[in-house]
Amino acid sequence: MTICLDQLTDAVALRSLVSKICPACGRRKREGQSLCPQDYFRLPRPLRVNLWQKITDGYLEALLEAMKTLGTGRLHVPAIKG
Repeated sequence: MTICLDQLTDAVALRSLVSKICPACGRRKREGQSLCPQDYFRLPRPLRVNLWQKITDGYLEALLEAMKTLGTGRLHVPAIKG
């Protein structure tokens, strides 16, 4: 499923972080990493460093900036099962 950037919350960011889906492109990524390697290394180094922040210490803002830098207006996130 995809969501608009303005719907990005801490909960959505955490769900994306622990998933195997890159939020920028939908390709596979490792759990615990923000993006797939292809998208991660397209970002400037300072932004890549910011993506290692804790959820409560600016991660959400860094992920939002990364999505904008990569030119995507929507995030690929796993659907909530239930």
